[in-house]
Amino acid sequence: ALHGPSGLAVSINYNALLDNRIDYAYSRPATNQDVPRNQDGLVCMPLSSGEPSILVPMDWFLQDDPRDDMKGANHWLNHAMFSPSGQKLIIMHRWGIDRWRRSRLYCVGMNHETPVLLLDDEMISHYHWLDERRIIAYCRAGSGDGYYVIDAENRQSVLVDSPELQSLGDGHPAVTTNNSLVVTDTYPDRRGVQAL
Repeated sequence: ALHGPSGLAVSINYNALLDNRIDYAYSRPATNQDVPRNQDGLVCMPLSSGEPSILVPMDWFLQDDPRDDMKGANHWLNHAMFSPSGQKLIIMHRWGIDRWRRSRLYCVGMNHETPVLLLDDEMISHYHWLDERRIIAYCRAGSGDGYYVIDAENRQSVLVDSPELQSLGDGHPAVTTNNSLVVTDTYPDRRGVQAL
């Protein structure tokens, strides 16, 4: 992810992503292929210096309130996204074996604050910042799978009250620059057609 106004970029280990979610990764191995877990994680790089450093080590995600189903699983990070100001970002920690997987959504402050767990209900799919505080996400929360608005400060999630939006199912939400519209798509149907 890149935030031009703040001059910051963050990245994940794309080889771990390639090993676990080939549909989201680059097919060409990156240079960090043999990075030990204690040197892996969410990497931050000021564009001015080009010097990367680990913002949150991968080990931190594994040790934050570990669950039994994390043992022996593959772990990776995915979908880093800066808030509009660039002062924080959201990222998924995923783990799984074969086609089975679980997800957590975290909010990470760019001043090296301890990440905050926003969602821990097994499934988080796609998301986008609505503003500096709120996120829209297709995920599993209190009322089941659907689109929710998540407050990054109080960690509460509220099901979006829009039968039309909910009827679309999982998609890739995006927000217009003036925050007046949420645009999303659908996964392809049996004919390969997607709705917008």
